[in-house]
Amino acid sequence: MKKISIIVPIYQNELNIHRCIESLVKLNIKFNQLNYKLEIILVEDGSTDKSYALLREYLHIKDLVIIKLTRNFGQIPAIQAGIKYATGKYIGIISADLQDSPEHFLKMASLLEGGSKLVIAARKSRDEGFLQSLMSKFYWGLIKRFSMKEFPAGGFDYCMFDEQVAKEIDNIREKNTNIFPLIFWLGFKPEVINYTRQKRDNGKSAWTFLKKVRLTIDTIIGFTYLPTRIISISAISTSILAFIYSLYILVMWFAGNKGSPDGWTTIIILISIIGGMILFSLGILGEYLLRILDEVRSRPNFVIDEINKNKSSK
Repeated sequence: MKKISIIVPIYQNELNIHRCIESLVKLNIKFNQLNYKLEIILVEDGSTDKSYALLREYLHIKDLVIIKLTRNFGQIPAIQAGIKYATGKYIGIISADLQDSPEHFLKMASLLEGGSKLVIAARKSRDEGFLQSLMSKFYWGLIKRFSMKEFPAGGFDYCMFDEQVAKEIDNIREKNTNIFPLIFWLGFKPEVINYTRQKRDNGKSAWTFLKKVRLTIDTIIGFTYLPTRIISISAISTSILAFIYSLYILVMWFAGNKGSPDGWTTIIILISIIGGMILFSLGILGEYLLRILDEVRSRPNFVIDEINKNKSSK
């Protein structure tokens, strides 16, 4: 049988673990009928709830692997850990909350067998709250507008790819990134399956507002030149305005108005605007310097505490 590895990052998911694993076990039965078998890779990302203890209750399942990280490194490093240790011909990624139905993996595998290297499930709509949907549209829209024009408008974090794509992903050691735009950036032409993301049934997302803001900043800096272009355009615009204002002063002086221009309000406004722009530019440059520092340090994206699997698994 051909092996398909399914990677599931786990963080504070104690309420979803049972349904998630049971769904993948049922999916494995369907894949067995098509001469495939699933390797289920559950990456425990430093949860403080009962997630890890609940995962260990399923170690009797053949071809189930639990990778426990030493602490919470984040969803992206957890997925990278899963890819590193996956042994399947095809590798799929799905969230533990099952807002995305695992059944789409059947279609994905079929498309990969047909010669595709990458299949992504793009959200044509979301059965989610207004604010959550708005933030997601804004985030993925930034990538499509300023980085990759062909990127799916609704974004994706549910996909399947072959060994070649997995190898290319594993070779990238970049930090502070989002693996899904990175997968798209590799340039392999994707097959696209459209679907509707469902509401979360149990628990709440570990993606807090601050985590989403950080991911947005990482993505803007990692996949676009927008921040540096803002600095460049602001600098050029300020220089042009300063030149025009200086020219105005000279014209007024030669016209006989040699008194000092009315002053404090104008000066304070100009200083405030220019000072704010300088601080804003320094902040952007600081973000780049922090990321350069992270890369130079060469620390690993994740550290594995232990790997558990059924002893009968090969």
